[in-house]
Amino acid sequence: MLGISTTNARVGGFRSKGLDANAAAFIAAAGITDTTQKSAINRLVKNYKGIGDLNSTIDFWTNSIAIYPYVGGTATSHKFNLRNPLDTDAAFRIVWSGGVTHNANGITGNGTNGFGDTFIVPSVNMSINGIGATSYDRTNTVGLGRYTFGAFQTGIVMWHSYADTQFGYLGSLANVSFNDSATPKGFKSLQRTASNVLKGFSNGVQVGTTVATTITNLPTNKIQILAANGLAFYSDHNLGFNSFGIGMSDANALIQYNFIQAFQTDLGRQV
Repeated sequence: MLGISTTNARVGGFRSKGLDANAAAFIAAAGITDTTQKSAINRLVKNYKGIGDLNSTIDFWTNSIAIYPYVGGTATSHKFNLRNPLDTDAAFRIVWSGGVTHNANGITGNGTNGFGDTFIVPSVNMSINGIGATSYDRTNTVGLGRYTFGAFQTGIVMWHSYADTQFGYLGSLANVSFNDSATPKGFKSLQRTASNVLKGFSNGVQVGTTVATTITNLPTNKIQILAANGLAFYSDHNLGFNSFGIGMSDANALIQYNFIQAFQTDLGRQV
């Protein structure tokens, strides 16, 4: 157990006794010293666990594989998985390659060769019966190749993108379209709750129609951030968050949006 201070501290608008142990572990690994950023991380972790100010009946924490909050402003701080902040492939820390800019607003690709390797293999680390994947996008452009994350094989894909009205795929070539493709910025979420149930959410609200195409396989190559592993496309978008885990209900997708938006607001980078 980490030695955690019990000194009261103001955290995102509510009073908390010290830091949650998992928040403290991430803060230490990422080398975060800014008080506002520490508070934002602490609040985020507590809300993920259902013990924060935005309480829920579900423990999002244990249902998560990887949570990338992109706090700290550097390539080093932005590589750590909040769920398991070890500097190892097995802990799904990100290895950045090519041209990726790191600052207080998160990560930004150069649209040419910048990406991050998560070491998450969908076919190994995820289940076709329950997949959740999210992005907090701060850029308001659409077009071919603007992937917030992706893993591609012929006929088997997992991605978010903004090509025309396309929102994303999760497990097969089953498109989730939405009506606000002209404004892709915000919290975007793909949720598969069964092998034949896939939904897309924009800022907590379902968009498009539920896809009922049954899938039987997931990609065997690793998920990349700001790119689709297996395709020669790289995004120029600015991202403030990504996460991967178990699929969730409509109600829980809205709850997750609320505490991710609160997190971005705490950091002054909400859209």
